[in-house]
Amino acid sequence: MALVMNDWQTKSKTFAEKCSYVFEKKLLTDCEFHVESEKIQCHKLILAMSSPVFQAMFFNGYSEESVPIIISDIKPDIFLQMIHFIYDIPIYIQSYINACDLYYAAKKYLLTFLEKECINYLLEYLNHSNVLYLYEFSKFHDEIKLRKQCILEIQLHTTEVLRSVHASNMSEDTISSILDLHTLNVPSELTLFKMVEEWFLSTIDMKESSSTQWKGKCYGLLKKIRFLSLTTTEFAEGILTTKLLTDKQKLDILLRITKVMETSMGNGLCELRQKRRPVNIKSTKLLDIQDVSEIRCDGSEWLTSLFKVSSPMDLIGIEIKMQRREEGGQYIENIIVKVAEAQSKFHFAEGNIYGPVHYNSKAQILFNTVAKLKPGKDYALHVFLCKPGMYPIGRHNKSFGENNDPEIIDFISHSSWQGAHPFNTTILSSIIYTDPAEEDDEDTKNHLQMKSI
Repeated sequence: MALVMNDWQTKSKTFAEKCSYVFEKKLLTDCEFHVESEKIQCHKLILAMSSPVFQAMFFNGYSEESVPIIISDIKPDIFLQMIHFIYDIPIYIQSYINACDLYYAAKKYLLTFLEKECINYLLEYLNHSNVLYLYEFSKFHDEIKLRKQCILEIQLHTTEVLRSVHASNMSEDTISSILDLHTLNVPSELTLFKMVEEWFLSTIDMKESSSTQWKGKCYGLLKKIRFLSLTTTEFAEGILTTKLLTDKQKLDILLRITKVMETSMGNGLCELRQKRRPVNIKSTKLLDIQDVSEIRCDGSEWLTSLFKVSSPMDLIGIEIKMQRREEGGQYIENIIVKVAEAQSKFHFAEGNIYGPVHYNSKAQILFNTVAKLKPGKDYALHVFLCKPGMYPIGRHNKSFGENNDPEIIDFISHSSWQGAHPFNTTILSSIIYTDPAEEDDEDTKNHLQMKSI
């Protein structure tokens, strides 16, 4: 045994390799976790070095010596993933559910780097099928960046989102939040009413349809529906036979849709006639990059691109090429991107990617807040490459998009700190943006002002 131990101790080059070996071989362990039927042996010092929770547990007198630690709120596979992360053993997140469960474990034991890795995964794989689940997850855990991206996804793909598997399991608070949005991609307000109706009928026993309790609960959602934006045909198809409104409420709505009456309904229902504003699907503008070569980054590269826009634009992120390596594989990337006015020291939007990525691939970096750009100003995109390695860089010829319109974003120049790389060469691949939402119309503003009073 001594020979074997000396073998791994002398041949393992790094501390991480030694930690991985002693965990996998269960050498020198001094604590044991029982997670359902699984028994996981670990090392107190290694755990405490990564987590203040484990430090308090093992070294501040909160646990008894040699007593197995029972874990009842985390699944065995998730707990083992977390332990692997601590021991620097590669982990692979398999799904958004896996990421959410792993995030819970990371947050419980204050493993902030693992939390970030889980959130980065969720941001990358966010789509209309899982956005409702992740929206409620982000609100519960106060993950602001994820919540903002969820709201954007709901706005962009509202109809598809409301058809997803999680739609029937939405909380009342989530439905209320969706109805509070003034910009949604829905063909008609009837889509939102059907959402409320289907959700309500699936959660309430309609045998108690005469009860004032469920009607009062439903009313809180119904008063956010813009019934007066419906056509008479939509009213006949979706409102006339519903059990969620009284006959008087239906009549009040119809008389105002047909403009037989112009006065306020006086029943607390929404008085707005304007339809929800559509949200433009995000666009990706590619950069024409030529003469691509590789640069060696020492982990402190700073690249800056100066640009201006010809019309108002909401810049939401960029796409960038990852490190190159002939044999491929994965590595831990660390890139920070900031947006600022060209001559300013202060940025107003930023994003980052920190976590496992594939060599020779591309990755989107979305900003934590929308960068609202206006014509007449020069802006700067600062890219900080914080991970040593080989990156592709090329000469920027021009920008182009689906409409072959190079003037939406006009790049003035690309440069690097202290001229480390040739002028007008960049690591950027594309720009991700949407058209800005229009200002609320006067009727909406007045309604909101009255509501706030």
